[in-house]
Amino acid sequence: PSFTLSYTATSRAVPAQIYRRLVDRNLTNTANSITNTLEVAGCNNINLTVVFNGTSVISPSIRLQGSDDGVNWYTLSTINVALLAAGGTSQAAAAEILPKYVRAIVATAGTISGTFTVTTITASS
Repeated sequence: PSFTLSYTATSRAVPAQIYRRLVDRNLTNTANSITNTLEVAGCNNINLTVVFNGTSVISPSIRLQGSDDGVNWYTLSTINVALLAAGGTSQAAAAEILPKYVRAIVATAGTISGTFTVTTITASS
């Protein structure tokens, strides 16, 4: 007896997921203090996370900004550190506007006792 075996293989290209992260420890409670810029071209989910260690009397607000050219910036979302009165973590997300670059900026300085421990911007496709 003889056996004949044949098979057909098909393949399709599956795009790799893009994942980018910026960890910044230099954001201060000063108006217009900014993080470094993160290129997020091709990403459709952008998140800002701020970890605050301390207490706030008048809370600062931190904005996630986007730019298409790295020069002209617009607000994607804003978080208020008042939510972190006893310290903790706060997050903001932007998924509808897809800029090429993002950064975090302190829009309004507050009266705080403590520091921003770490500010993280993540982006993924």
